[in-house]
Amino acid sequence: MWLYAEGEPANSGIGDAVSKTEPEETEFAGESSRPLAFGKIAGIFLILEPPLFGLLFWLAVSLANPVGDPFHDKIGVAFGVALSPLGLAASYGVGLLPSLIAGFAYSRSRRHIGGVGRRLLVAALIGAAVYLALFALFMIGLTGGLQHDYRLFTAYAADAGAISAFICACILEEFVAGAAPLP
Repeated sequence: MWLYAEGEPANSGIGDAVSKTEPEETEFAGESSRPLAFGKIAGIFLILEPPLFGLLFWLAVSLANPVGDPFHDKIGVAFGVALSPLGLAASYGVGLLPSLIAGFAYSRSRRHIGGVGRRLLVAALIGAAVYLALFALFMIGLTGGLQHDYRLFTAYAADAGAISAFICACILEEFVAGAAPLP
């Protein structure tokens, strides 16, 4: 005990509580607060990520359009396209496989990463990598090579995939796993 000099008797009162030199580990600093089954992670990713991806992708495409439409019109067009019945069907058609892959990769990596912030960063990186790889492969297969416009669409897809995976991971960490709030 570091509070007492040599030869001095140690009381079992306040001195013992103060003499603790190691901080207690909290849920936020340690491993995940509760382990999550793959079914819960896949459910969140499969239900929420495709429409989020579709909305973010069309928002990026609409905002990057150099046509002189006002900003609010571009946002309205993106929401109208992404949230229409055909837009949602297209989002699920395009996004189910990438969201399943991203959910699986996130569930495997979540167990080994401590701290909510790191897990959220990993989720964003996984989402970006999955959508980048799948869109690049699809665009190369579609045209035989990546042309300028297709590279832009692949970059928009990677950005939208990163943000949508990040949002899904936030929902998982905050509401499903019951993690400590971010500082």
